[in-house]
Amino acid sequence: MLDQARRAVWHVETAPMTLVSPAVDPRAKYRRRRQFTIAQRAQLNEAVDTALRMGAVFLAAGAPTDDVEAAVFAAGTALGLDPFEVDITNKAITLSVPPRANRSGLTTLRVVRSSAKHHTRLAAAHELVVDLTAGRVSREELRARLARIERMPRPFPRWFVTLAWGVLAGSLVVRLGGGWLAALIAFASAALVDRIGRVLSRNSAPQFFLNATGALIATSVAVAITYFGVPANSSLVVAGGIIALLPGMALVVAAQEAMGAFPVTAAARFVELSVGTAGIVAGVLGGLLIAGQVGVSMSVADIPAGSLGSAALAVLAAGVASAASAVGSHAPVRVLRAAGVAGAVGLVVVSLMSEWVSTAGVPEAVAATVVGALTYVLAARLRVPTVILVVPGILPMLPGLASYQGLLLLSEGNVPEGTAVLLGAVTVALALAAGVLLGELVAQGFARRRMGRRGVDAGPATVIGSLAVGVPVAAAPSAPAPAPAPVPVPVPVPVPVRGEPAAEPTMRSNEPAPTESPVATSTEAAGQGEPSPAEGQPGTPIRRPVLPRDGGRPRPPRAV
Repeated sequence: MLDQARRAVWHVETAPMTLVSPAVDPRAKYRRRRQFTIAQRAQLNEAVDTALRMGAVFLAAGAPTDDVEAAVFAAGTALGLDPFEVDITNKAITLSVPPRANRSGLTTLRVVRSSAKHHTRLAAAHELVVDLTAGRVSREELRARLARIERMPRPFPRWFVTLAWGVLAGSLVVRLGGGWLAALIAFASAALVDRIGRVLSRNSAPQFFLNATGALIATSVAVAITYFGVPANSSLVVAGGIIALLPGMALVVAAQEAMGAFPVTAAARFVELSVGTAGIVAGVLGGLLIAGQVGVSMSVADIPAGSLGSAALAVLAAGVASAASAVGSHAPVRVLRAAGVAGAVGLVVVSLMSEWVSTAGVPEAVAATVVGALTYVLAARLRVPTVILVVPGILPMLPGLASYQGLLLLSEGNVPEGTAVLLGAVTVALALAAGVLLGELVAQGFARRRMGRRGVDAGPATVIGSLAVGVPVAAAPSAPAPAPAPVPVPVPVPVPVRGEPAAEPTMRSNEPAPTESPVATSTEAAGQGEPSPAEGQPGTPIRRPVLPRDGGRPRPPRAV
């Protein structure tokens, strides 16, 4: 008996997981509930291909691996794949369906060779997964909507995105305390960087050279205005350009995966992040080298503490910069206001915390925690992934000015002080990434507690978003409820007679055995899988098998 229990436990720990359960996991990003059945091989192939295409849209848009995995699992389960396994790297998705008694297995690989900032497509894919798992999409509508998402154009024209990058750089200069002339110069510099970057992108230039070219242009413009004596703060012009080039999304996603369960993809993203940052460093150092050749002395001017009016202007500029960043990432129009609110709130919190705490990174970590929780709530109401709002929310707090100051010190030969300043900038960046993740975890924990009290069948995003605006959770659409079970009729149990073996207890006609699934076969009883998806009913969860306890000795039968 003990050996059988150990074999059963080993099988469950190593076999593909059953992803459908009667209760909704409050930590899940999407519902995992079967909506369709698979009766033919063609339906199996279509379900696998659809789940992989859905994951490819998420992965190409730069979504975290956790979100990609959740979307593939939710879509595959809704389409009738159960059990199955998914393996995700930074460029590929592998989905494997094990063989069953009535069909053979299938393993398919989908490679994502290109990535682009297209958050409107990511938001549309997120909404499609939500509708699919809620039972509001038919097979035909699913195919049509997924094809439209894959061909979805960008919501903003190219000239408008160029203006957005210019507004982003100019707003960051104002947020750092610069005047209107420095903001105007930063606007023109960022617009020029965007146009040249587009030309390089058409020729498939690596990200290293794109960032190096952008940083070189921003630094060269600052050198030019210093050479000609333009009354503008050149250091803020460079800082605005650096912040616009910093890979904020890569930083957040890499930190989330490193602190989660995806170390391989986190390592790959950190390599990409390091290469992109190295391009910015090379460009800035190249511009400072040009300044030394023409005899221009560059410096970082001190930013005086402003009045209440200038503080309000800085907060407004931070909100505008965050909204412009969302435009640059081609986010949906409906999220621009929320992105601006997140950026403004983050700057308010970091300003207040800086008055109380002087330790580097602590004010930014607290502000990022608030931004993480706030964007979780806003994303739930707007039906978009959280990463679409998180990246613009932390953009005004990225250490662009400190990075430029450290590189300037290194170019002047002051290696110890320059290294210390750069390490401080790295500390702030990591504090922002960790704070965002902490804020999201806090919001998720609060959502789980509310779900436990209300006892509703809704995801955490629905619950938290409903609390934010006062809308009842019951108003959110949900999957059709299963038909009520028939009332069980008690069956008399015969009393054993002395000297005769005890009869087996009779089960109710509508209740499966506790160690079996509702529909089990002889192969499954031997430990070869869960019930076939074709045998289940749409929208009905599968009951998990109950394993014997692995501990203690089995109790011997009592003699009669």
